[in-house]
Amino acid sequence: MRKIEIVDDLFLRFPGRGGEFDVGVEVGVVSVLMAQSVPFIQRTLSINAVEQLRPIAESLRYSLTSVPAEQGMAMLTLTPRSKRPMLRIV
Repeated sequence: MRKIEIVDDLFLRFPGRGGEFDVGVEVGVVSVLMAQSVPFIQRTLSINAVEQLRPIAESLRYSLTSVPAEQGMAMLTLTPRSKRPMLRIV
């Protein structure tokens, strides 16, 4: 049982559920954020979830980068691929 980030700084645990359930929740949460066109998504997920998210990110036109983290986890960053770069007010 591990903590799963649903939205920024809101974590849930699902006692009595296995790792496959956790991966399904992680993939579902991040997929919904991409479907809602969130401009920047960063999460620490299991490596299995990252591999399942690659084709989803591709089809929703997001660039996916991941960096290994501790114990089978990875830091995932998703940004939409657009024709123009995202501008930020400084």
